[in-house]
Amino acid sequence: MRLSKHFVENWALRVGGEVSPEAVERVMAESILVQPARDFRIAHGQRYRRLAIYWNPDRDLILKVDHAREVAVTVLSPMCRRGRARTQANPR
Repeated sequence: MRLSKHFVENWALRVGGEVSPEAVERVMAESILVQPARDFRIAHGQRYRRLAIYWNPDRDLILKVDHAREVAVTVLSPMCRRGRARTQANPR
């Protein structure tokens, strides 16, 4: 598993600290699969990829993973509620 730049930046902002692919895989193993990944063909044969979504209630995290590319895309935490992550990252 690889970690996207976006994932690593959001982990640092929303969870705190550094993260490794092994740590993400452990979190995924402890999590509930809320939505499996799936590839679709939509209008005019256009492709659409739905990311897998994992919820870890113990850590209060949501992970979005692209299993086709084997990359963790983003992480959500309570920090995201009501724009807290944006406010702390870009205070006005």
